Amino acid sequence: MNTTDSHDTTYGRALAYAADAIRRSDNGAAITLLTPYTDAAHDPVTYHSAYRLLYPLVPNDTLRDRLIAAAIQGDNNSYTIIADTLATLDPAILPADNILPLVRQAYSRRDYRCVLNLTRRFAIHHPNHPHIVDNYHFAALAMDKTGKSEDALLLLQKLRTHYPEHTCLTDIMQTIAHHSRQRSHEQHNTNTPPATSYVLERIHSLRRRTPKKAKATICRLVLNLRSQFFQSRLFFSNQEKLRSTTHRFGNTAKRCNSFRLTISTSAPINSCTDKANALPV
Repeated sequence: MNTTDSHDTTYGRALAYAADAIRRSDNGAAITLLTPYTDAAHDPVTYHSAYRLLYPLVPNDTLRDRLIAAAIQGDNNSYTIIADTLATLDPAILPADNILPLVRQAYSRRDYRCVLNLTRRFAIHHPNHPHIVDNYHFAALAMDKTGKSEDALLLLQKLRTHYPEHTCLTDIMQTIAHHSRQRSHEQHNTNTPPATSYVLERIHSLRRRTPKKAKATICRLVLNLRSQFFQSRLFFSNQEKLRSTTHRFGNTAKRCNSFRLTISTSAPINSCTDKANALPV
């Protein structure tokens, strides 16, 4: 047996004993077994199993920094070990240059919680840093993925306004366009809103119309609602006599309202104050 085989056997045995100690809640024994393989001379890439077992037991800054350094270099195992820490730690304690590589790693793994935490208050912690736009661009993408599309669009628009010449602007504009198309598609596929919502919306818009057109519109809305009422009564009537009565009453109401509409639209225009014009009356 050569030196390498002997080392591998010793390391493997230490891992097995440490795992068994953890199962027995003997964390002290596990720490003693794992510490020799997690010092500065043993990198997390090669000894990731030892780091994986030890870090939850002793989540100190030294181990964290080694794991972060390895994750920045693209080591997935190191990122997995440190992921829960990255999702909760204060990003201000990390070097500014370390944020973007970690954010890229987190986003590629769909770890949007880490993306949002790492980019939190980045511009405040590191003003004028060249990674501000890139970090917040990833933050906006993570917001969109977690159901916060409106916040994402607002953030992207702010980036476009404050950093119009940034190299990331093209990607930002494409993302904004994607949001706009998506919102238009959703609005197009949305079912017709209830009659009550439609009426309230139309009445609210009367503040932008002349008094004469406003009166005509109100009459049309009243006529529409009454017509819908009598049609529903006609549909749900179970007796022939009631259906006939309701039908005649509905036709009479339509003719009366048509006459009222003619009278209302020919009424003189009254002046309105700003306060009155702002109310849906």
